[in-house]
Amino acid sequence: MITAVIGQLSEEWSPQQISEFMSPLVGVAVSHQWIYFLIWEDKALGGDHWRHLRQPKRRSKHRGQTKSAGLGKVPNRVGMHRGPAG
Repeated sequence: MITAVIGQLSEEWSPQQISEFMSPLVGVAVSHQWIYFLIWEDKALGGDHWRHLRQPKRRSKHRGQTKSAGLGKVPNRVGMHRGPAG
């Protein structure tokens, strides 16, 4: 089963396509998460199956790392100590 997954991956199939194709043939549900797990485990051991993925693994951007650092700031803001009394 693993060799079939690797064979389809080398033909540029996505893990989602492989899981949908393999499930009726094998009779066991093969999830795309499991296929990604195989790929990244192989990469950790020095393999190159990850090179057959259509898109490289993207890093998620946290809100603090975005370019819009000025988001939420009010221009010409007046503090509470300078506001009207009462």
